[in-house]
Amino acid sequence: MTKTRILTILVVVMVLLNAATLVFFLKSNHRGPRLHGSKEAGPKNVVIEKLKFDEEQVAKYELLIAEHLAAINKNDSLMFEARHALFVQLSKQDQTEIEMQLNTIGRLQKEVENVHFQHFLELKALCTEEQLPAFEELIDELATFFNGAKPPKGKQRPRSRH
Repeated sequence: MTKTRILTILVVVMVLLNAATLVFFLKSNHRGPRLHGSKEAGPKNVVIEKLKFDEEQVAKYELLIAEHLAAINKNDSLMFEARHALFVQLSKQDQTEIEMQLNTIGRLQKEVENVHFQHFLELKALCTEEQLPAFEELIDELATFFNGAKPPKGKQRPRSRH
């Protein structure tokens, strides 16, 4: 088998796996954890309920969410372009271009994590002194909203003291 044939087979397999994963998540209707008695599930309402935000805080939080989504959507578009440019290299195999695209993807992923982190700092800044203990309790849960992962057993984040 030639290298081109092997790469073609691998690309087809990856596309099929991605399609299967997408279908699985769409059918499972994954919306994040649900709170008992919640009108709506999802991170926004969990945060509002657990932190007991007042109307003004909710309005400010909704603006933060809109800004956060805009930044993530912009980054997603750039990430798509970089991945496309990388996969074009399957046929060209220009090592310099491959490295450049991998570096771009890495930089964009770093920016995504920074956008998430800054969003949570802004969320924390919305909290009153009375709400900060609830925010601290919510931190571990917030991370799972965005990646679905739970911390490994025995690996709890150290709690800060106020």
